[in-house]
Amino acid sequence: MPPLMTRLLSILLLTGMLCACEGEISTNANATGDAPFPVQNDPNDNDDFFHATRKYIGSSTSDTLSITDTVDYFFVELPIGVYRAYRFELTGLTGDADIELINAYLNKESWSDNPDTQDELIEYWRDYTDLDNNIVYLKVTNRSDNDVMYTLEIQ
Repeated sequence: MPPLMTRLLSILLLTGMLCACEGEISTNANATGDAPFPVQNDPNDNDDFFHATRKYIGSSTSDTLSITDTVDYFFVELPIGVYRAYRFELTGLTGDADIELINAYLNKESWSDNPDTQDELIEYWRDYTDLDNNIVYLKVTNRSDNDVMYTLEIQ
């Protein structure tokens, strides 16, 4: 193919590619790479990471898991620069339920899976190597064949 033809074809292809991208400008307000917060929503619809219910250090919440609504997700923003042990505890269980602690990168850090109605406890030490992200998720799962009431305490 003659060089002029090759050059014209390249220009046409490039123009077509650029036109295909018109109007596709990113509207991501968090484009700096920070981990986004989950959507704040109805606490009864916290069945996945994206709709986790926000909780605070020193708070507690009571809820019920059914045989169809088998999991609740919560997230806690740990204070930056505060290095200590945190306690996440399930008490008042009316059936078998477990708790998992998951970091912001969705890796399971710790868990408690005691049988039956025994309390579940996670003690998590946050140290100086965790500066890159201070969000942790808690996943409460119903492991029984019935509804399970629980109280989640965050300290």
